[in-house]
Amino acid sequence: MAANGQIYANGSGQPAIYDEVAGDDYLRPHRPAPLAPPQLSAQQIQRRLEKLKRQQEAQMEGSNNLYAPVPSEFEREQQKLQQMMQDLGPNAQEIDVRNALRAASGDTTLAIRHYKIDQLSRLGLANRSLCEQALQKTGWSLELAAAVLLESTT
Repeated sequence: MAANGQIYANGSGQPAIYDEVAGDDYLRPHRPAPLAPPQLSAQQIQRRLEKLKRQQEAQMEGSNNLYAPVPSEFEREQQKLQQMMQDLGPNAQEIDVRNALRAASGDTTLAIRHYKIDQLSRLGLANRSLCEQALQKTGWSLELAAAVLLESTT
């Protein structure tokens, strides 16, 4: 849009009028900009990549675990876990039972309910609240609750 050596900011051909910047130091920076971080050596980059890989592997191994108990409480958790595994039957996955127990802060009754709600909701028949309602109606029987939800979807 340069015409006759003038620059116009609008399409009307009128010169754009801007406020002049005050000559005081108000707009000047009070401190210099921070320096760029130093370049990393190939060895430093390799170390960081290895550390990141170890963290990701550790996270993958422990991704199904909630907060681990204090070592003194480990024995008690193991006993509760074994009891729950017996109560839930041979199809129960230990990692899921352990997570339910930890989510329920060690309360086995609540943990069993949490586990059953989780298992039923994984079927994809209903959301967690409907799964819990179906379990309550059927006396916390996973099979009966699944049948009730199947009937309600058809």
